[in-house]
Amino acid sequence: MNEVFDYTILKEDIFDKDNIEHEVSSIEVKDHVSYFVCRKHVLIDGEPRLLEFGYKINEKVKHQVIDDGPNSVARYTNYETGLYNRRYYHEQVKKYPCTGLAFLNIDHLRSINKKYGRLVGDETIAFISQVIRIRLGPDDVGIRYGTNDFMLVFYHLDELAFIERLKDIHNIVQAYTNTQYPDLKLTVSIGGAYRNDIVANLIDTCDDALYEAKQSENALIIK
Repeated sequence: MNEVFDYTILKEDIFDKDNIEHEVSSIEVKDHVSYFVCRKHVLIDGEPRLLEFGYKINEKVKHQVIDDGPNSVARYTNYETGLYNRRYYHEQVKKYPCTGLAFLNIDHLRSINKKYGRLVGDETIAFISQVIRIRLGPDDVGIRYGTNDFMLVFYHLDELAFIERLKDIHNIVQAYTNTQYPDLKLTVSIGGAYRNDIVANLIDTCDDALYEAKQSENALIIK
């Protein structure tokens, strides 16, 4: 029987790639600090255990490409947002069960880029990504699925909590203000599906829900 031990190991100044080779499973953000999360099978008193620990990502390491092994950080991370990338969905997510799935699309991102400049567009993506990271639970997964599309995979949530989580994300984005560009308004359209099923089986339902949400713009549709 496996047990999970949660240790946080902070390495401020150095980061040895050899320490995490073939062990990094994800990047997690806690209190606005990013960590490489590593898991390793060990024996304790002759019994198998799963050891989980985190390495704090300092600025030197944050931009370093670590591409060793099939589960490396670079392989599965979208560095513009800190979320997982689409490869992670295809290789680690789509064939496993979840309790709810949602697609989020940034409304009028192309118009924002054209009117305010691409830098503001990039800041928009970064802001919405941060909202997603903050509002996802510790077991949930956020994926940058396209340029202005995000996939949110939820586990262990009842339907009410699923709906409230999506409403929170929707409302926080809508409340965004920019002192430099006070007329800039951000909205997102969200299409979700709640049922216990394999993630890939919920894609079409979420696509349909997102299509309906985009027709109205700034809408949240759950099926």
